[in-house]
Amino acid sequence: MSFDNLNHIISIIFFIVSFEAWAQTDTLIDVKSVHPNLHIALLYATHNNFLNEVIYTQNICYLRKEAIARLKKAGEYQKKYYPLYHLKITDCHRPLSAQKKMWDKVKNTAKKKYIANPYTKFGSLHNYGLAIDITLEDDNKNELDMGTQVDFLGSLSERKLEKFHIEQKMLTLEQVKNRNILREIMIKGGGFRSIDREWWHFEVFSGEETYKNYTKIEKWPAH
Repeated sequence: MSFDNLNHIISIIFFIVSFEAWAQTDTLIDVKSVHPNLHIALLYATHNNFLNEVIYTQNICYLRKEAIARLKKAGEYQKKYYPLYHLKITDCHRPLSAQKKMWDKVKNTAKKKYIANPYTKFGSLHNYGLAIDITLEDDNKNELDMGTQVDFLGSLSERKLEKFHIEQKMLTLEQVKNRNILREIMIKGGGFRSIDREWWHFEVFSGEETYKNYTKIEKWPAH
């Protein structure tokens, strides 16, 4: 093999590796372009959120391909085992500007433990396009009763306190059953991870793995 041919092969390999790295770190995909039947209802594109204001300019769910692949598996699992229910997506990739508004609202309150600080190195996994907020609804688009609405910033949202809240009659068995169905669909069916503080929040990777291998994405793609 000549030196020129070797250099050519090395250049091709470098291009492929560089392209794959770019695709991994910078590409967001409109979920509807892959899963057109999913119900997308982003809370922050409405006033129906803890901020009581609209902070998203569009109702489009963007995620990385890794999250979309797992969401597809979760949807297939739900259709097979819980055909009377449907997935309702309420948040996907979150621009850093939105994360900053959320943090500024709670940073001097006890609720700050529920919102990731965007001014730190890591921020929220939503900022990476690798986290999703989701709930379940019936055929009439009525949400299943989970005990709180999505984005309720308080102890009633915390998985680790569910048993206590049942004992205190602050949550019902039916509400926790519904949460467990959602977790089964997303974790067993889709391969997502859950977190303790928000029953609606699911992630593709652990925070450590995400921070090591991916970068935050500031804005949505132009469309």
